[in-house]
Amino acid sequence: MPLTMFTTVLNNIQLPKNALPFFYANLLIPLLNPAPPVYDPELSKPPDQIELEEHFLPYGANSSNVADHAKISLLLEKLVLGLIVEKRITASQTLIKAAKQGIRVREERATGDARKAGKGFVHDEGLRKVLRRSGDRLLALIQIVEKEQA
Repeated sequence: MPLTMFTTVLNNIQLPKNALPFFYANLLIPLLNPAPPVYDPELSKPPDQIELEEHFLPYGANSSNVADHAKISLLLEKLVLGLIVEKRITASQTLIKAAKQGIRVREERATGDARKAGKGFVHDEGLRKVLRRSGDRLLALIQIVEKEQA
């Protein structure tokens, strides 16, 4: 799914509030390397901070596609924001380290879509901007948690 369509769906999805973390986490499964656990609302609890730090935040996509890395970052923003709203997250060195590592990994691995062979450079720059801004927002969310704890 193209990134523009993906962000439209992500920002307009109408699901019960308690289903959203499961939805976001399961959307990450086909994108992340290594794949995180599957989350079933009937059988498990939504991802918590420890799971974010271990299975989600520090990783990039299983491809070099810039859009895939941007999708991961956008989904992580949603998961972190949900934890903030539910007051289920605390600022820690582990959280900050995992977030920064993941942002670096996604930016380094996002080398472009090999199928385009140089044809989509301008388009990739727009996608890179989305990836960078999403990483910045992710760090800003963590800074908000830090300030609330102080």
